[in-house]
Amino acid sequence: MDKRIQKSKETNEGNRCFSGENNQRTCSQKKAGRKPKEEEPGINNIGDLLSVVLHYIPLFITWLSEVEDPRRIDRIIHLPEVIILITILERLCGTDSRTKITLHNKNKIFKENLEILLKRKLEYLPHGDTVNYFFENLHPNELDKILVKMIHALRKKKILKNFKYKNHYLLAIDGVHLKTSKQPLPNSLKFKLKDGSIEYRQYALEAKLVSPAGPVFSIGSTFIGEDDLPSETSEIKTDAEGKIIEYPKQDCELKAFKRLIEEIYINYPQWNFVLLLDALYMSKSVIEIANKYNWWYSIALKKGSAEVFYNSAMEAIKRNSHNRIKYEDNKIIKWANKIIWNNNNKEYRISVIGTENEDKTGWAFLYATNIFINKKCLFYLHIPS
Repeated sequence: MDKRIQKSKETNEGNRCFSGENNQRTCSQKKAGRKPKEEEPGINNIGDLLSVVLHYIPLFITWLSEVEDPRRIDRIIHLPEVIILITILERLCGTDSRTKITLHNKNKIFKENLEILLKRKLEYLPHGDTVNYFFENLHPNELDKILVKMIHALRKKKILKNFKYKNHYLLAIDGVHLKTSKQPLPNSLKFKLKDGSIEYRQYALEAKLVSPAGPVFSIGSTFIGEDDLPSETSEIKTDAEGKIIEYPKQDCELKAFKRLIEEIYINYPQWNFVLLLDALYMSKSVIEIANKYNWWYSIALKKGSAEVFYNSAMEAIKRNSHNRIKYEDNKIIKWANKIIWNNNNKEYRISVIGTENEDKTGWAFLYATNIFINKKCLFYLHIPS
């Protein structure tokens, strides 16, 4: 069979199939002289992993089957749950190419494991073109709905009890760099380099439930995209050799933050959160959003960000010298409560907590929060940005 991806929409929609047993070609065949590409690390026992998932989320396969299929009904052979589950298994196995699954000499074992998970027999596996067509036309919201259902199921099973401080879930939000290209990318930011060339960078804003023990669960994301861009491109700072030393922080991340928070509130309307944010978010708009939903926040505070409040916080910590705890490693935690910050004729009362560097030249960490600080909450707020 021709390995090229067919351009015809109808051909790709038609559920092309491939059985590894009937085809002798494997992905190990490379052009002469080409160095084999290193395999991505994968999980050894996928069956046990997915068994755990199905134990805690028994309706997972059912939810996959309920997505709105973008294909013509009369051409559907492989159902959505088959295609989505195959793709999940590929990624867990560390496979970077769908042909490595469909052409692999262990195709039979893979197929049998898939049948066990689906609890039904499959005549053959879908071809990579079929999988590509499905995901290219599937609306992203369909997968977002499944994610929301999964998180609610984990909460119902009390899996997320260690992700809370008091009755508030710890929610870290930050930008993630996905891809860079010299060619325009959808939902990307446009940067002007020192040599005058234009570079496109694709970023997303991720919201993740976190715990002091380390595990995280993603509960939402949104692109930081073209709709948020200022009218002009931003210039990247470089050193004498042209190496990038600082990326500009554009206001678009704050705009994406507002969209993401609205989405989270809609999907998790009865949840309370502690927003864990970096210094970029030390602004009136972010504090107003947290107050609107009665959520708590812990925002990294740095010199130069919210300078007026920063100076007030330093004075308040000096005045409240009794608010301090010394740990066995000689680190000293200091804090001050209800520091007044006047911003655009509106008054906010904010607490600050931090640890100075050993040489007293700065802060190892420093946070602004609307949580009243006392000894009981110090463990939870000691989360580096």
